[in-house]
Amino acid sequence: MYHAILGAYLVGVCLAGQAPSGPRTDRDDDRKALQSLNKALSDAVLRGDAKAASALFQTNARLTTEDGLVIEGRDEIERYFAGAFNLHPGLKMTITSTNTRFLGTDSAVDEGTTVVERSDGARHYARYSAQVVKQDGAWRFDNVRDETERDVKPGERLKELAWLVGDWVTEGDDAVVNSSCAWDEDHVFLIRKFTVKVQAKVVLKGEQRIGWDPRSEQFRSWSFDTDGGFHEGSWSRQGDAWLIRDRGVRADGRTVEATHQVRPTSPQIIRWTTVDRSIGGQAATDLDEYVLVRKAPEPRK
Repeated sequence: MYHAILGAYLVGVCLAGQAPSGPRTDRDDDRKALQSLNKALSDAVLRGDAKAASALFQTNARLTTEDGLVIEGRDEIERYFAGAFNLHPGLKMTITSTNTRFLGTDSAVDEGTTVVERSDGARHYARYSAQVVKQDGAWRFDNVRDETERDVKPGERLKELAWLVGDWVTEGDDAVVNSSCAWDEDHVFLIRKFTVKVQAKVVLKGEQRIGWDPRSEQFRSWSFDTDGGFHEGSWSRQGDAWLIRDRGVRADGRTVEATHQVRPTSPQIIRWTTVDRSIGGQAATDLDEYVLVRKAPEPRK
């Protein structure tokens, strides 16, 4: 029953949120109560407290996930949360309400967006519609439905790879690679540049642009080097690492393919391994892991 959440994040279990801007009304107390309900859910998620999170739902509440999984009853909802928290400790959830409608004295419908962030920085975006009811003076969630949020700005999605930003150096037995990564001026792409030196002589330079592909719903990269070669990569998450399936053409016309595993192990260290290499259709030797070390900032003059 946890398959939707176990694949990624907390599927945006969502809920009544902030009161929309506008003139004060006689429902201001109820709007504040819904904000408090929202905060209670966020706090329970942050603590990893499945019992506290499920207590915010009616006894016979229903939760429908993005892939159509229906979870009914407070006990089942508690198990759902517990499975999510066990798999991904340290989840954070941000709820943004875009429309709240009161249907009567004791019922409301709230719609908006959620962002669920894992401890490794991965984020999941969803839209929600929540029916909320008031019983014995307390508001609780009664019927919640989530769906994938597709209108997220590319730059917002790309924050998931923001750990790449900075200046890095890799030193091998016979070469030194310096690289840097920064946002483009419109904050919708990441641009990486690299320089390879052998015995202090520059032998290769290149540039890579990383962005969000809304059609395939994954990150993609396009790389070009000063020899005239170019590559295209598709990025996918695998646990705490990223897999880049890379295809390209060398300057001599031979095709190249490889899979790169990129794993940030701390804010200062990225480990990079290349496997499944082929050149011109022939299998090639895998490359040993190499380590990118973040450079210290240069002192101000």
